[in-house]
Amino acid sequence: MRRTSLATSALNVLLRPATAGLRTPDRTFDALVVKAERKTRADAAAVPEFADDLRLLLRSFAACPGLSPMGWQSVVSDVGVRLENRLRIDRLIHQFPEIEDELIADPVVIVGLPRTATTLAHNIIAGSEGHRGPALWELLFTDIDRGRGPGVPTSRTPGRWRAPSCGSPRPSG
Repeated sequence: MRRTSLATSALNVLLRPATAGLRTPDRTFDALVVKAERKTRADAAAVPEFADDLRLLLRSFAACPGLSPMGWQSVVSDVGVRLENRLRIDRLIHQFPEIEDELIADPVVIVGLPRTATTLAHNIIAGSEGHRGPALWELLFTDIDRGRGPGVPTSRTPGRWRAPSCGSPRPSG
């Protein structure tokens, strides 16, 4: 019995040239930092411990014998997304320091291994009255305007991120 599908095998062959970063994980990480800083208009130097930890994670994966090209691309992509998100969060906190003062009362955090009904638990809790669970896009793109008015952190415009408008909140009612 095959351990990998034919499609996965084909993808690994096609992605093999992209695994050069396995030999130079620091250079790969530096490129991710440049890309993340450009996309988020933020500076990775503002989150040095987080960046150092991600660099170590990338080095650790690069040292794994037998890591497939598809696996390497997946790791590189995930590290890039995590770095971008952290830079967005840091930028938002600097733009809107009151974010840190917002009270989060009694949060529920669901943690589990894959295929252990964590999504089912999330959906049940999030669907009950008085609760709300974030959608994946809200976790990954923390600065997208959800249409709640001026002062809400950034919105997506075609091809680029734009700074939030900093007016007073809309009157309710």
